[in-house]
Amino acid sequence: METNKTDKRTSKTISSINAALLILFKQNSKGKITVSEVCKIAGINRGTFYLHYDDINDAISKLENNFYTNLIADIKATDKTIMNTEKHIKDFLDILKNYKSECFMLFCDHCDFTILNKLSESLKKQIFGLLKNQGKDINLLYFDYIFGYIFNGTLSIVKKWASGNMKESTDYMAHILLSLATYDLQSLNQITKKQSRN
Repeated sequence: METNKTDKRTSKTISSINAALLILFKQNSKGKITVSEVCKIAGINRGTFYLHYDDINDAISKLENNFYTNLIADIKATDKTIMNTEKHIKDFLDILKNYKSECFMLFCDHCDFTILNKLSESLKKQIFGLLKNQGKDINLLYFDYIFGYIFNGTLSIVKKWASGNMKESTDYMAHILLSLATYDLQSLNQITKKQSRN
């Protein structure tokens, strides 16, 4: 029974620290966040903070890694047979909406691009694998260019959506993104065909 109480206390403390980090993240870059600020907002003392983390960088790193791990797990759990459909895009946007409070770590101007780069690479491998499994003969160099174009264009739209507190429905946003992605994927097919002829 005592162990359960300790676990709940630990979980509550870590949640409070993470919530404080997210508040501070919106105001400052990583390098400007201090343990004292985190403790003040979380309502804990420095000793409690150091029971769970080595330093502020350790706390931030664990928060980012946890967010990334959960985000990727949820993306991979979606139905892979509906790739590039409106439903698949909506599912992805629904996942992002579930992480609304953490999502700004992907988009804020003063944040670094660690999580975003990892997300990009993970999605690129997943999509390339799906296309290969469909028997597509895709040149990796051209795929890199087209994926970068599609990913960054999509990112720009999703960033605008997130900055507006995700007011538009995921159905509406999925329709917009699919319309643009369909054109881009047609470009990918054209490039693939052209490359195979050369």
